[in-house]
Amino acid sequence: MKSINNFIGLALLSGALLTSCSDSFLQRDSLTESSSNTFWQTPDDALMALASCYDALQSNQLYNSDQYSLGPLYMDCISDNGGHFNWSGWMEGYDMAMGIHTPSSSIIGSYWKDCYEVISRCNVLIANIDRVDMDASQKAIYQAEAKTIRALMYINLTMTYQDVPFLTAPLTIDEAECEKTDRAAIVAHVMTDLQDAAEVLPQNASSRGHITKGAALSLLGRVALYNEKWDDAIAAYKQVQGLGYSLDPSYAKLFTQSGETSPEIIFAVRYEGPGMSEGAAFNAHWNTPLEAMNGTIDLADAYYCKDGKPTTDTKIAELNGGGGLDVSKPNPAHFENRDPRLYSTLFVPGMLWNGKGGIDTSASNPYANVYGGAAASLSTVYVYKYFDPTDTSNSWDNGQDFYVVRYAEVYVYLL
Repeated sequence: MKSINNFIGLALLSGALLTSCSDSFLQRDSLTESSSNTFWQTPDDALMALASCYDALQSNQLYNSDQYSLGPLYMDCISDNGGHFNWSGWMEGYDMAMGIHTPSSSIIGSYWKDCYEVISRCNVLIANIDRVDMDASQKAIYQAEAKTIRALMYINLTMTYQDVPFLTAPLTIDEAECEKTDRAAIVAHVMTDLQDAAEVLPQNASSRGHITKGAALSLLGRVALYNEKWDDAIAAYKQVQGLGYSLDPSYAKLFTQSGETSPEIIFAVRYEGPGMSEGAAFNAHWNTPLEAMNGTIDLADAYYCKDGKPTTDTKIAELNGGGGLDVSKPNPAHFENRDPRLYSTLFVPGMLWNGKGGIDTSASNPYANVYGGAAASLSTVYVYKYFDPTDTSNSWDNGQDFYVVRYAEVYVYLL
């Protein structure tokens, strides 16, 4: 009973303390963490805010992946370039690829959410950076970088969803319910933002990974092209031509970590790994071609033979008893003598994965390792681009950048 009375007394005392405290005591800012009132003080604060904008691009729905989320490479698996043929119904995006998705499909909401997370972070920086006492030119560059990142998200959103809420400032609680804005109005605003950003951004980044003038102009060309503003697209891309970019002579090297400093790369989402909490996993594997990601024969055959003509070999694999393809016995000859870029894009029968692959005619099962140690691809094709077969221990936490814009995009549209 005595302990109960002590408890009641303590409760009454705490109530008295709470009701007699001043408002300023209750509203004190955290002593250990930043708040909106204490954060925007120094140039380092501004740089941290900008880093958070870039960090949000590393989302598993945007430019990374954990092999189960959508991610940048899996985008092709919901197109006619690839599919989840081996790992079917449970992969995110499979329902969209099959045309059976609904408004509640996870891929629709998760991609939307992560795009707006990036936009939110950019809007916070743009709205608050003027509170920081720092070099005016550097401040303008940070704002231009944030506006370009935000523009990239709106390019993706309008391509995917058409009309979407258009947010250019941090939301208040009263503004939480947002109406959609017409795609054309968003595109017009985005193009203006990119034009303005290109006037401010440097031609060469202060450190690798930062948005540059070339990135803003390339995205301007992209959004103009996708919205049939042909003259604007040509004008933007022609400006990029004069900024010193060039096609990499080694397509095979380009999509490896040793190719990340190539003069072809205009903008990339940067990764550092392993063991730095900044690693990529979009190209992770289990020391074989990734069975979750198939290419298609149509994509493979889009790579013509070295003589510039399509292949005349129509045999993709042996036939099974029912007259269908026996994909466990593919025909490597179908993929021979092709444009070398095929073998840096897709893993096709006849290639080796870290020494494994090909047909061994002396073995009891000559086709045992024809897929580099993976199960037979139901399309006879796996994906090779960005994957490093020699990385046998750190592929789930590696340093491979993902290229958002390459000079090849600019070059091909000006041919």
